[in-house]
Amino acid sequence: FMPRTYLRRLAEVRPDLVPPLGLDHDCTILVELGATAPRDATPADDGSIPVNELLETALAEMVEGGLATDVVVSRSDAQRQNMWAIREAAVEITMGRSPRIDADVAVALDRVSTFLDSALAGLAKIDPDAETITVSHLGDGNVHFAVWPTSGDQDLMDRILTMIEEVTANLGGTFSAEHGIGLSKLGSMRRHKDPVAMAVMARIKRAIDPKGIMNPGKVIP
Repeated sequence: FMPRTYLRRLAEVRPDLVPPLGLDHDCTILVELGATAPRDATPADDGSIPVNELLETALAEMVEGGLATDVVVSRSDAQRQNMWAIREAAVEITMGRSPRIDADVAVALDRVSTFLDSALAGLAKIDPDAETITVSHLGDGNVHFAVWPTSGDQDLMDRILTMIEEVTANLGGTFSAEHGIGLSKLGSMRRHKDPVAMAVMARIKRAIDPKGIMNPGKVIP
């Protein structure tokens, strides 16, 4: 899931990567299908591949039903790699600007839209001129919601991050989806992780690392 804000930032940082559907859609979604079962992967007599036919049929039905405005299907590995490069540039175009707040959250699939609406509304109240850049793995509800606040004031940044976490928690989600805790989410752990669970984690840590020399200072506040 790549909204308009993401693609416009992509055009600034990586003009060599041209989205096949342009920059002006509210959002662009990248879908990849793969199959190994012979019934799906074996070419028919006319050269068509069943799994490709399945995707193209589904996309055509979406366009006809008004669920999609435009689609492009890659016809070569080079086109596929270009599509993925557009998505995989996310770290480069996000990390290239500071100050920055990175949120790696996950909510149930049917709550992703609610999360985005609520987080943007909350941000508008705290820092109206802040900018966001978001990408999401829609298949598992993982949203990378990054914010460029108007200043690096720590209080402002903490308020924004706390708001994002509260929106996530209210939707039954998690403040850490796929990138772990490390150092940057120690505060998040302290605010949201069950104290009993953290105590158990600390005991296990002490049992296997009594000298505290294994990746010290991370994960457990």
